[in-house]
Amino acid sequence: MLAEGTELSRSNRGASVGCLAGNHIQAIYTQANRYALYLLAAAALAILALIIRHRLRRARHDAHPATAGPSAARTANSSVPWRVPV
Repeated sequence: MLAEGTELSRSNRGASVGCLAGNHIQAIYTQANRYALYLLAAAALAILALIIRHRLRRARHDAHPATAGPSAARTANSSVPWRVPV
């Protein structure tokens, strides 16, 4: 044990943690892999949610060109003099 009033230095604490981790590396590796799969699944779901959100917003925007702003309303109007009917 340490004498009263002394404390472990940072390097000694790091060595102690490293030694403990080295003795239990298989358990640490197993747990890290298990949680890595959960993290990967959560990231995939977040990306999928962002893609769906983007597509829904894009579809809503394309369905209502009048709500896109004044320039969209002008180009959607067929009576604009500079637009040639096809």
